[in-house]
Amino acid sequence: MDSKPQMYRIVAIALLLTLISCKKSFSTLREEEEERVKSIQEFYKEKIKTNYIINNSYPNREEAIKAFLNEIIENKNTVSLCDEVESKEILFPNCYNTNTMIANEMPDRAWDVIRERQKLGLNSIQAKLENKKIKEVKVSWNTQIRDLNSLKGHVPREIMIKTDKQDVYLKEIKLVIEHNNQYKVCIVSL
Repeated sequence: MDSKPQMYRIVAIALLLTLISCKKSFSTLREEEEERVKSIQEFYKEKIKTNYIINNSYPNREEAIKAFLNEIIENKNTVSLCDEVESKEILFPNCYNTNTMIANEMPDRAWDVIRERQKLGLNSIQAKLENKKIKEVKVSWNTQIRDLNSLKGHVPREIMIKTDKQDVYLKEIKLVIEHNNQYKVCIVSL
């Protein structure tokens, strides 16, 4: 009977040592992750410019959304949506201090995630607007404009589209960027 209490002590000591070892491992992993994120944010911070030319931009945020929606209805290439180069060179650096997935991933990885979300958002919008003609677009905006370093971020709350058939409501457009009176739809997702 003396061996059972001794065995319990050995198991308890082994568990305690394992927990201490795990705590050190988690601490090390957390420190490594913090260092990785810090290095990515420094990478982006160095790439911020004071001036950008945003191709296929519009003079206000509503026109940017209308042009984007018309491209979808007409099945055109979505040139009024930020592409890979604009995302990596303009959007991502300016989001470096936002505590978002974009700010915490290198450009290629962040673009892969954004692109997949974009595909889902585009497919959803296309399905909602299929065989419809836009008569009117009304956008309700979040009142707070996001400061994204050299950019401003405008976040639509809801977009109501009057069509020839019915009213359609969209929430897939997540961000319209602004820089020196150039506006462009930049984030589309579900």
